[in-house]
Amino acid sequence: MQRRRHGNEHYMAVVQGVEGRRLDAVQSGCTALSIAKHGDLMVVANVVDSRVVLGTATYDDAITPSSSSST
Repeated sequence: MQRRRHGNEHYMAVVQGVEGRRLDAVQSGCTALSIAKHGDLMVVANVVDSRVVLGTATYDDAITPSSSSST
């Protein structure tokens, strides 16, 4: 439960940062990401210039980025 609370604090900090900014419609756009996981298989799809960063976290909150260049 401690891990979930810690993650929620980070999420709320990002939300507050985004809500506090005025966005310029000229530089706005629409992108999409989709992730499907079934057992050990994970399929990630992206549209336009979106990318996914996948990482794993250990119980001491260390984050390790994972990488795959399959496109």
